[in-house]
Amino acid sequence: MNLWKANVSQFALGSMTFGTQTPQDIAHRQIDLALEVGVNLIDTAEMYPVNPFRAEATGLSEKVIGNWVSAQPEKRAKMMICTKHAGSRHRLVRGGEPISS
Repeated sequence: MNLWKANVSQFALGSMTFGTQTPQDIAHRQIDLALEVGVNLIDTAEMYPVNPFRAEATGLSEKVIGNWVSAQPEKRAKMMICTKHAGSRHRLVRGGEPISS
């Protein structure tokens, strides 16, 4: 599947609560349900989940999504995952260091 030519759904599934407020099994059900109803985009970021923002929670949503992909690799081609980086000066993400190559 060429992702550049794929249709992106009008809505996205937000993942900012995955790993803290939303346990992994429920998050995986949400991803499956999103696909079933035609939502094929997951919004994630290395600084998720937030509220409250804690160092031990950074990257948890991406780990939960990665575990979903590992458990169901055949579904990965049906889902687009967008991510963002926190930028510099977020002391709890990468110690506040900027992105490096």
